[in-house]
Amino acid sequence: MLPYRLLTTDDANPKMKKNQALGFITAGLTLAPARQLDPNLNLCPAHSPGCAQACLFWSGRGSMSRTRNARLQRTAHWRDHPEWFLKSLRADLEALIINATDVGMKPACRLNVTSDIAWEQFRIPDEFPTIQFYDYTKRRDRKVKTDNYHLTFSRSELNHRLVVPTLQLGQNVSVVFRNELPKEYAGYPVIDGDLHDCRWLDPTPTIVGLRAKGPRGQVDTTGFVVSPS
Repeated sequence: MLPYRLLTTDDANPKMKKNQALGFITAGLTLAPARQLDPNLNLCPAHSPGCAQACLFWSGRGSMSRTRNARLQRTAHWRDHPEWFLKSLRADLEALIINATDVGMKPACRLNVTSDIAWEQFRIPDEFPTIQFYDYTKRRDRKVKTDNYHLTFSRSELNHRLVVPTLQLGQNVSVVFRNELPKEYAGYPVIDGDLHDCRWLDPTPTIVGLRAKGPRGQVDTTGFVVSPS
């Protein structure tokens, strides 16, 4: 049976819920990352061993089998019923706009909570100009041209060399730190990215500092999680 809804509300994600204080109702699409569902389906083509281990898919509600199964089911529908999936996603986005309007807030959507799909190729942000879309990405092949879709580049142990060049191009970079956030990293100021998830409001160029979440992130030895000096 196909799920009734694809997007989950910010009540299911404590960090996205913080966006309400800034005037945004936020919904998110959480799928199974990388090849978690199917070895032939990679929803995070630029993932690293470290980010796969520390992925949000495994932390918070993701540690509950019921939640993981729902995410796996959504991913199976993306693979097996793509036309239905996109139709259902559009319906959910329409509902998001209505819900946000009803409470006098603005709609926002994170389409890749635990994936890295190039949604701009499906023109989803173009179809919904009143929604602020945003994502974190490790992909360098993504070219977003719409003003309502904001991408923050995500550092890993494999793409570290791209941090400074990306900042020099005017795109912010998120870095996962162990416990405390430093004031600077790679010569750039670090802001606290855990205060909210409205990444499109961040000053540029900056490092978006994130604290490692869940037990997997705390024991990372790959270099994905950075220990402040």
